[in-house]
Amino acid sequence: MLGWEYPPYMTGGLGTACHGLVKALLEQEAEVTFVVPGVKSDVLPSTYDAGAPKGLFHLERVGRPLDPYRQEPVHPKTTNTLFDSGNVKRRDLYAGDLLGSVENFTDEVERIGRDREFDIIHAHDWMTFPAGLRLREITGRPLVVHLHSTEYDRCLSKVWPPVCEIEGNGLNEADRVVTVSNRSKQGIREHYGVDAARITVIHNALNRDHLEVRRSLPLPDPPEGRIVLFLGRITLQKGPEYFVEAAGRILPKRNDTIFVLAGTGEMVPPLIERAAELGIADKVLFTGFLEAEQLRWILEAADIFVMPSVSDPFGITCLEAMYCATPVIVSKQSGIAELVENVEKVDYWKVDEIAKKIASFLDDPEAAKSMGKRASEEARRITWDRPAGKCLEVYGEILSSSDRARKRD
Repeated sequence: MLGWEYPPYMTGGLGTACHGLVKALLEQEAEVTFVVPGVKSDVLPSTYDAGAPKGLFHLERVGRPLDPYRQEPVHPKTTNTLFDSGNVKRRDLYAGDLLGSVENFTDEVERIGRDREFDIIHAHDWMTFPAGLRLREITGRPLVVHLHSTEYDRCLSKVWPPVCEIEGNGLNEADRVVTVSNRSKQGIREHYGVDAARITVIHNALNRDHLEVRRSLPLPDPPEGRIVLFLGRITLQKGPEYFVEAAGRILPKRNDTIFVLAGTGEMVPPLIERAAELGIADKVLFTGFLEAEQLRWILEAADIFVMPSVSDPFGITCLEAMYCATPVIVSKQSGIAELVENVEKVDYWKVDEIAKKIASFLDDPEAAKSMGKRASEEARRITWDRPAGKCLEVYGEILSSSDRARKRD
């Protein structure tokens, strides 16, 4: 299995998904070697993998770090913050020599691949697709590519052609494609012409370990007042501008409310400016990147969670908020909307409707509490056992097909 992040070093939802899937595969007696680029930390993932059957899980860190999205935003002195996130210049969505790092990872994976025996190659997202294809070339083993987000989701109309080329090649050359939602399946058919018969939809699930890590960091007191939370990468894909616009509708009428944006991304500086233009800068807080224990703290402190994604294949943070019994408002343009019921769903561009739903929860705490309770019960039923079982079915199908092909030859 190839990925570009794995606990405890993570920048987004992919590492959370990979860890949940791997743990469930181990519980169903699979043996997994997970290969991830080198990291900037010597911390080992023992706290995340405790209890894994000895000898069935192997974590290999190779090459140089591959850190495409993690960005610490600029916070002017006039901007409220909950955590000290540094003072780094604004950057675009992708950082550093990303394509060079992908090439380095591919070369390193080839070296270790020659020394391992395995049945299946399973590559997560475009940055690992070249390595997966290289491994298949030298070993002859089948390749599953697992798409968590496309370039068209991340960048909308401003795609980077080199990424599209790598992504499309991996999707069309793999033996099987796994997507995390029907929405994502439709997207790769439209953008890359992938045959629907080669695509299997396997929804993500809730990784409770990610929310139940032992707390050791000092945490501040929650801000005073009612908290409306946005959690995720602060980038065009996730729709944070619609969150700020909704805040502009709510805050002039409700001085007891705080809007919190938890995360980092290239949209932070313009959103800080927009909050100032709307006259709500004192009620809009930016946290910067949150570690796992800070994540649980902010989800529990929040009164309402809003995920106004413009184009989101899934949206694991929605499940995490539901688990913490926080009432959720989610865009219909997210994959999670096709999986869960006990949330409010709205088109991301309908700012007035988003604001109306936020106000409804603020005005009726008992209804919000009831929604949160039902959501928590639903989220706790969405475990990784089923996705892992479906992955094993996919593995079995392509191995059987591969065996039949060899017999014909």
